[in-house]
Amino acid sequence: MVVGPGYKQEVLHVLNIQKYKVFYGLASPPTSYGGYGGNAKEDAKYTFEYPTNWKSEVVNKVSKGTQGVDGRVFNDALTMLTEKRDSEHEIDGQKYYDVEIVSPDIRYLMTFTVNMGKVYAFLLWARNEESLRHIHQSFRTV
Repeated sequence: MVVGPGYKQEVLHVLNIQKYKVFYGLASPPTSYGGYGGNAKEDAKYTFEYPTNWKSEVVNKVSKGTQGVDGRVFNDALTMLTEKRDSEHEIDGQKYYDVEIVSPDIRYLMTFTVNMGKVYAFLLWARNEESLRHIHQSFRTV
């Protein structure tokens, strides 16, 4: 059997197996923007995994400077919210506060934590609950 370069991707698609990329967040100050975060493992302050078919977006000056947004990956659009759940969890002694919002078409998960005097807010949404849970569970400060 001859296997071409796209064979692995086709098998993964047929088996509904998702591959993930790692986002390396720098938590850089609002005065820096454009090109920071996403692929620089050396200086990462937090990480999370996201499906390879999602897109990452360079944060613009306004979002970075006025909202403190460090990185953005996306796949789905927002929809109407119908239910909200709060919870907490701990990883290696670090406490995380979770908010889950459910809607008819999509699920949203938010996690907040404080580490070394910095607040980290991790917000994500997706239709595929398995991917959403995987991404959410992979988030941690380092």
